[in-house]
Amino acid sequence: YMKGVKTPRPLTHDLFMTIIGVLGASLLRVLIYKAKDGIFYSYIYLKKDEEIIRIDTRTSDAVGMAIRAECPILIYESILEQECLRISNEERRHPEESDEEAEDEKKRDLPRNVTSMSLEEALEQAIKDENYELAAKIRDRINSRNQNH
Repeated sequence: YMKGVKTPRPLTHDLFMTIIGVLGASLLRVLIYKAKDGIFYSYIYLKKDEEIIRIDTRTSDAVGMAIRAECPILIYESILEQECLRISNEERRHPEESDEEAEDEKKRDLPRNVTSMSLEEALEQAIKDENYELAAKIRDRINSRNQNH
């Protein structure tokens, strides 16, 4: 969907999400694990039955999929500091985890020093990556969130 208008054919991120669902998996979260020379590196974490699958991906693709799946986008605090990015306390999200989610966290070996990336930062990154389709979707999500506040 682009600005509430359905596209005649599925876009790439929609296709990825459909494939993941058809294969019986779900997107759990995105982790931005490294930044080097202005390029951010990311993993997506899928869950299929009891198995956790980690896949290396471009950050712009990972963010596009995370938005569609409405799953968390995590980033190491050290990367935020290194890239001089700041997240306010209100934007930091550490939702209460169920026992199952805590167990998933252990299986994925994700450290605790990760932080949810704000939509504003995701928008900035999408623009930097010249992914204007994704940027428009993030902008619409931000506008929707701001209207609900």
